Amino acid sequence: MTLRFLAVATAFLFPLQTIDITTVLNNATAYVERYEPALGLVIAEEEYDQRVPLTDLAFGAGRGRSGGMAPRGGNGRGGFSVRARQEYHEQRTKSDFLMMRLPTAENQWVGFRVVIEVDGREIRDRMDRVQDVLTRPTESAIEQWRAMADESARFNLGDVLRSTNVPTFALVVLHREHRDRFEFKHVDNDRIEGRRVWVIEFEEVRGPTLIIDPIKGIDVPTYGRLWIDPTDGLIARSEIKTGHSESELESEITVRYQSQAGLGVWVPRDMRESYKSRGQNLFEGHARYSDHQRYGVSVEEEVPVDDQEFPRSGR
Repeated sequence: MTLRFLAVATAFLFPLQTIDITTVLNNATAYVERYEPALGLVIAEEEYDQRVPLTDLAFGAGRGRSGGMAPRGGNGRGGFSVRARQEYHEQRTKSDFLMMRLPTAENQWVGFRVVIEVDGREIRDRMDRVQDVLTRPTESAIEQWRAMADESARFNLGDVLRSTNVPTFALVVLHREHRDRFEFKHVDNDRIEGRRVWVIEFEEVRGPTLIIDPIKGIDVPTYGRLWIDPTDGLIARSEIKTGHSESELESEITVRYQSQAGLGVWVPRDMRESYKSRGQNLFEGHARYSDHQRYGVSVEEEVPVDDQEFPRSGR
């Protein structure tokens, strides 16, 4: 009797073992399709700490290497010196962060950062710049995305191009139009805020890749992990990487999400990012999100803007 009871209890506690990874990924894709429109009605406050090593100009001048990352279709300039001192330059920005729909066939959603303050100094021209980005005539949605990515990255520290450093970027992996370029593998189970989640590894194995090096004009494959509730596809955590320990540039962006009452989705809680060259730190960042509020915004509308110790690890 005891053994029978244990068998029944075990089956009740672990029924998800019968779910296959395709079903879980389909659930996650459906969740993202619901998620982005829901988050598009939300604006959050972002507090973003950045830290870069001070470059040694005596040794670094003329010896820098070009590199960076940009969403496909974006552009930008990037370069960095490999030699660096132990001293760091730090900066804190405060911004409004929102999601916006682009007029594409897929109704693509992108993150948009409106910087309000840098190290306590108010950015007075922000409304003019935002209005210019949103109303500027463009030939395509890609041009619109590029303009928003560039504006979002306007106050990024360092010489490494980082226009993909928005907390929802990893969710693009689950878009229907991109998923077939990735391989997925269920590697572990975890529990986050009381939810049982699958840890799923992904790797971009076919092009065109989500990210390109705008200087060299080459694909930059991504890989990483997603923490997914297999029953409803909810994304509790994301990790997206590029490069490896011997690369000229490797990056890692990890985002934790938290429950938000009334939205039916989890919203970004914080984002940690790091960039290295052959094991040497080039940049560290930590963004925190709070005061999530519903705010209906479309690309055609004017965007309204309201007037911790720095992390030492990359996780």
